[in-house]
Amino acid sequence: MRGGYSAEHRQAQQQMTQQYLQRQQQQQQQQQSGAQAASGGTPTVGNETTIEISGCADPTIGVIARGMYAYVTQNHGRPAYKKTEQVNGVDVMIYYWDERDGPTFSGWWLGPQIGGDQVWAYQPDRSAPYVPSSGWKVPYHADVDPTFVVAKAKSAPTAMAEQQRKQQEQKKLQQMQEQQKEEQQRRQEEQRKKFQEETLRKQQEQQAVAAVRRVMQKMWTVTEDNFETLKAEVDNALVQNTTNLGSQLEKMKGDIKTCIDQAQKQIEEAKEAKRKQQEQIEKTRSFAEKIQAQLEAVDAEIATLRETLEEFETACKEQSDSAEAPEAWISKYSESIAAAKEKAKVCSDKISDEVKEMRSADGPQTPDPQMASLTARTSECGRRLSSLLTSATFAVQRAKKKAEAKAKMVAIESVFDKYDSNKDGFWSTSDAKKYAQGEMSLKLSDELLKPALRALGAGKEGIKKADFHRLKMALGIVRERQIDEVRRADRLKREKELEGLKAALQSKVDDASAQLKEIEEKVNTLDELCTPLSDKALSGSTPAEISKMAAEVGDSAQDSHSQLESLKPVVANLTEEVDPSIKAIAAMQQKALDFRVRALESKVTKAQKAVAHARNVGEKKGRQELIAIEGRVLAVLRNFQREKSQTTQEMFAAASGDKDASLDLDGFKSFFQEAQDAVTEKDGEEKATDKETFSDGDLERVFSLWKGAQEGLTEELFSDQVRLYYKVLKDASIAEGVDVESSALIRLEVGDIVEALCGGPSLHKSSGCSRMRAKALKDGTEGYVTTCGNGGTKFLQEVTEFRVVSDTALAKTFDIEEDKEKQRTLKVGEVVEVKRWPVKDEKTGLTRLKCRCKGHLEYGFATSV
Repeated sequence: MRGGYSAEHRQAQQQMTQQYLQRQQQQQQQQQSGAQAASGGTPTVGNETTIEISGCADPTIGVIARGMYAYVTQNHGRPAYKKTEQVNGVDVMIYYWDERDGPTFSGWWLGPQIGGDQVWAYQPDRSAPYVPSSGWKVPYHADVDPTFVVAKAKSAPTAMAEQQRKQQEQKKLQQMQEQQKEEQQRRQEEQRKKFQEETLRKQQEQQAVAAVRRVMQKMWTVTEDNFETLKAEVDNALVQNTTNLGSQLEKMKGDIKTCIDQAQKQIEEAKEAKRKQQEQIEKTRSFAEKIQAQLEAVDAEIATLRETLEEFETACKEQSDSAEAPEAWISKYSESIAAAKEKAKVCSDKISDEVKEMRSADGPQTPDPQMASLTARTSECGRRLSSLLTSATFAVQRAKKKAEAKAKMVAIESVFDKYDSNKDGFWSTSDAKKYAQGEMSLKLSDELLKPALRALGAGKEGIKKADFHRLKMALGIVRERQIDEVRRADRLKREKELEGLKAALQSKVDDASAQLKEIEEKVNTLDELCTPLSDKALSGSTPAEISKMAAEVGDSAQDSHSQLESLKPVVANLTEEVDPSIKAIAAMQQKALDFRVRALESKVTKAQKAVAHARNVGEKKGRQELIAIEGRVLAVLRNFQREKSQTTQEMFAAASGDKDASLDLDGFKSFFQEAQDAVTEKDGEEKATDKETFSDGDLERVFSLWKGAQEGLTEELFSDQVRLYYKVLKDASIAEGVDVESSALIRLEVGDIVEALCGGPSLHKSSGCSRMRAKALKDGTEGYVTTCGNGGTKFLQEVTEFRVVSDTALAKTFDIEEDKEKQRTLKVGEVVEVKRWPVKDEKTGLTRLKCRCKGHLEYGFATSV
């Protein structure tokens, strides 16, 4: 047994635990069966003064809940119990809570106080009269804990025996724990001693390894002379520490062998490196001797070149008459320097190659002072050669300049000699005049020449050759003065010309500015003229007034616009074909005028936009006014139609005298006047008011709108305007007579469409219903139908508008194939007024209707399906 309990102890402990659990389970089953029999539902502990809680899988709540509980009070009509002992100074209560706070809070609770916020367990059975023995949720929000049991408390003798038994079991448990503790202490002591021995052994091994490695480190500086001595020291150190090395012995032997092998290899490598170094030294010595000889030859050539340069400079001083000698000499001298430089470059290249070879060779690299010296000497040769070439170049340049200067002097003297008439080395006054005329194209008078002669101090002999260059300067000054006079005359002439050009330009600018001023005055009046065209002013004006004001302002704005357009080319041409000298002035004047033109254009454009806006407003108000007049005209006609009980065809025939004839403007006016006079105030959905006033212009506008492009108003066009359509809202019927008791001809269903034949519904006095004569579109049946019941129920509703659900074309004719030109496109969401109910086109299969876009005046045909 190394530690812990023995097998006998563990077996005894397990048996005692199993027996205790079996007794507890039997007692709980007996208590639960008794309580269940008493309650008939969830098993309870019954009406007991003392109860006991056992079990509980939750370790924290189990310590709190397990124990004896005594009856203390009633809560919400049921018993409450308190634990006989506090837990950490806190009471533990079992109590019932009714549904006053809701069903979710009702049931049996385990907590520190009755009705408190803190709880540990919950039993939701609200019907149990006493504490339930099972079904408890622990914690209160978790699942049911089957091990949590509430039971009747045991009797006093039984409890005492149970207490004694528990004490004995506790005593045995303490004895077993003490034995376990002693065994654990013994085992810990053994482990401590073993650890100390192992630690001491490892320390000795580490010390022995360190001692041997200290000797092995000496092998890092091994040489051929001390190898044997160091090897003996290493072997001796191994023998002395063999006992303490322990498990590290074999490893150290291997390390020593490796160390000795590396030392031997290091000795061999050192021997080889020394041999190679010696070879390199010999090779470098031989190479240096060769380079030394070549450099001496280069030095000799440099000395020769220097002597040659000195000879050339001396020759240049003594023989300076020839200008070609330096060029020939520099060519020859350059070739010599190039040859010397080539030799120096060969030496430098050989030295570089040798250095590279030495660096790539194996073995230690040691700097060779002799090679460094040769390299420096080679570089010095190159610098000396470059310096000699530079000096030679400067010497040649000086010689050339001197020769050129001498040649120029010879040429000057030849000119003097050319005009020296008596060849005595002096110029007379006539000689000077000839020179000025021949060489400088300058005609001199005695008056112009005398100041120059006085400045030169010429005597009776004349002008000396030495003063020739001074004479040239004096004559040059005279020539420049003459040229200045010519220039001054040209300048004055040019200034006079520019004054004329400026005057002509200013005249054009003044003309354009005068025109622009007239336009400005006219444009400035546009602001006042546009005041009545504001939105506020237009809202109170009639379409005719708006049209008149827009025409007045539009004419004025157009006139100003035309004048500006005619003035633009004039302003643009100010810089065209202008002398370059005044082009900048012209551009500045043009820019100023152009700025004024653009400012006026902006005002004119603003006025034109105001006119366009006013015309749009006027047109819109005109359309609205015409649509309103049209509605009033239709109201009169439909009232007349209802009063006369005439169909649209009958009414048109009465107006035109012939159904197939067309109605002209005079006939339309006459018929409308008759209808207006005949309309009396009657009961119905539309009541005629006081007689309205319509001007001839109003009726003419309505007539023109209805007839369209036709010469007169036909029966078809007249019917399109007057007819009405109704949609069935509730099931109804078309009857044979006007009375509601009349026999029905057909049944009307919701959604059916009927056409009003006599101007729409009127009130039927006997029944109180609104009825009208109508025709069903589905089969053409004619009769009477109720539109509104006497109780206000609507059976039919007037249909006047359709809403566009998909973009479609509004054409001029019914036949879509013949009329390829569409008036406009109806957009989704627009509303159209129905003038002729949709009819199927047999040729195309499309269903088309005649309509007019709401708020507009154009009629056309559109596809509905």
